[in-house]
Amino acid sequence: MDITEFYNNGLEELENCKACNFRDFKTLAAVNGVYALYNNNTIVYIGSAKNIRNRWIHHKNRNGSALLTKIAEETGENNVSNFLNNCTIKYVSVPYGRSEL
Repeated sequence: MDITEFYNNGLEELENCKACNFRDFKTLAAVNGVYALYNNNTIVYIGSAKNIRNRWIHHKNRNGSALLTKIAEETGENNVSNFLNNCTIKYVSVPYGRSEL
């Protein structure tokens, strides 16, 4: 499988996952995986984590995270929490970590 096919398969799998509201991060699984943040059905951020639930807690509680910085820059939104409350997350569990990706 080449890198383009790998990417397209992963994106398709993300698109087919059930969306979780950003506020409901407690329902996320504590699994290794790749996640995408959506706003109005548009991907605004893609990341990977050893523990999806813990990563979202980090994003929710840390003002300096790459996600929050990107959102503030892209949207001009002063209150990033308001923006995130209207977002959803989808994730795919993967059997390998960031180094292998």
